[in-house]
Amino acid sequence: MTRSAIRAAIFCGLLQLVAPAIACPPPVPGVPESPPPAKDELARIISRSSTDIVYGVVVEPSSDSFRFKVLHVYRGHLRKGQTIDVQSSWGFSYQPCPGMVGPPPLPAGAYGVIAYDGAPKLSFIPDDVLQQMFAAGLIVSAKATRSH
Repeated sequence: MTRSAIRAAIFCGLLQLVAPAIACPPPVPGVPESPPPAKDELARIISRSSTDIVYGVVVEPSSDSFRFKVLHVYRGHLRKGQTIDVQSSWGFSYQPCPGMVGPPPLPAGAYGVIAYDGAPKLSFIPDDVLQQMFAAGLIVSAKATRSH
């Protein structure tokens, strides 16, 4: 990772810490905040709601969309090696102030597994949820397919 990429990542992390405090309205009094789903439930939700689940890398970032190169297909119509346009997204991570704070920028070289239904979105699946998906048999690990 280059020095400028490290600085950009640190800046984005710091921005995420202060942006919600600046942009979020106060919580509604008397309305409890709903807890996020458990990891195994989130894994099932992602699996049920996604037509495409692919592993790949950001090859060309911009402010609101990215070029994403597919390196492995778990589910869907895409092919390995294909490069697609994807919209910026918070993915399946905690989203402060839904609709009020945009997702953080990502540098070229950011990689992971994304899942979506319809128009491609850069919705990265957190590693612990991805492991739950493998363990539950919702998708088959690329490592498992290579060992056969």
